[in-house]
Parts: sequence; structure tokens; C-alpha cells
Amino acid sequence: MSGTDDRARRLQVGRIARLLGVAPDDVTGLDGVPVEDLRTLHAQMTEALFGDARAGFAKIAGLTALLPTAVTALLAERFVPPEMAARVCEALPPEAGRDLVARLSVSYLAAVAVLLDPVRARPVVSAMTPDRVVEVTLVLFARGEHPVTADLVNAVSAEALAACLAAAEPYDVLAVAPYLEWGPALDAAVAGLPDDRAGALAAELTPAELADLAVSVGPERLAPVLAHLDETAYAAYAAHLPPPGQRRI
Repeated sequence: MSGTDDRARRLQVGRIARLLGVAPDDVTGLDGVPVEDLRTLHAQMTEALFGDARAGFAKIAGLTALLPTAVTALLAERFVPPEMAARVCEALPPEAGRDLVARLSVSYLAAVAVLLDPVRARPVVSAMTPDRVVEVTLVLFARGEHPVTADLVNAVSAEALAACLAAAEPYDVLAVAPYLEWGPALDAAVAGLPDDRAGALAAELTPAELADLAVSVGPERLAPVLAHLDETAYAAYAAHLPPPGQRRI
């Protein structure tokens, strides 16, 4: 199994574990199950656990329009557990979701974020302001929730994505990169990385770690970072790269 496939498997098993309220290591019997089947299993479990209650969650979400957003946020944090809040957020219109998450505390919002369904929550997540996304992302990074953070930033606006990348510490970039969905928005965020952040990545990551990052994202995407390496450091980095046929493009 390739490193990319293994990371994808661990991401899906982690999602299943969160649904069950257990640690990923406690989820057994799934060795050898294809990643796509794990995604299907997660979707089926979500439907089994919450499908019957979805109409109720939608009604609760509709009630948010009847109360001031500040009051709704206060009541949510005091009386609604994160598991239920995640389902309600998935049922909110994007604009209402953006206004509500702006009022929730960062710690509560981070607790909700790890329980969101990455597909159903995408409209609400994409409407979040860049500042709010960065705040939640940094909390999740501090908790070591890099796969969950990838789910979050994979759905945000291009502006929020760039802000997250610029705010992340080098080792968080290294840890989250394998889980990101690479496309034009993320390519633009990397290309537009502030020079001081690109320099920090070059200075703080070892040559072997930079090579691991290159394998995850594609060496060509690291050009802004590699430009900060001197000749000796670049040679050390290049020595750790696998043969071209084993690199991710």
C-alpha cells in the first residue's frame, strides 16, 4: 500500500471512530477494506445514526431564523452537545451558518468541526469568514487534528485557504499536506505564500521533512520554499527525494 493510500485509509477510519465516539485504534476489522468502501461505510453509518432525526435537525436549524444570532449561539453552547450542533449546522443555509459560527466560541466551534460530515457541511464551511477559519484551524492544529483540519480547509474559500496556509506553523503544514485536496485554489495559496512563511518552512523543516512534503504535494509546488535553500541545503533535500516514478504529481 502506498503512503498516500495509507493516509487516506487512516483519515476514513478516523472519521468512523469519531462517529462511534472511540479512538481510531479501537476500530478493528477494517484492514484491507478499500478506501472508497470506507467512505461508503462512513456515509451509511451517518445515515443510520442521524437519518431519522434529520427532519428534526432541519426544524431546529429553521428556529435559528426566529431568534437573534447572539441568543442562538448562547443557547447552543449551553444546551446543545457538539454532536447535535454538527447535524444542525449541516442543515443551515450557508449565510445563517456563517453568522452563527461567527458568534460561537472558538473552542466550541472546533469541537463541532471534528464531527461535521465533510460533504453535507461544505456549503456552511465555505461561507465562513477567513478570520474565523484561521482561528478554528489553529485550535485544531494545536490538538493534532490534522486530518480533520484538512476536511475543513478543503471546503473553505480561496481567501480563507490562503490565510490558513500563511498562519500555519511549518510542522502543521507538513502534517496536514498529505490530506489536502490539491487544485487551483490551493496551488494559488502556495504560490502566494508570504516570503517570510516560505522562509520559515525552509529554515525549520529538515531536508528529509522537506522531501516528505515534496512527495505529498509535488516538488514543483514547493518552488517558493525551495528558493530559500542554499546550495548545500538543496542538495541535502534532493538526496532524500525518492525516484521520480514514486513521487506524487
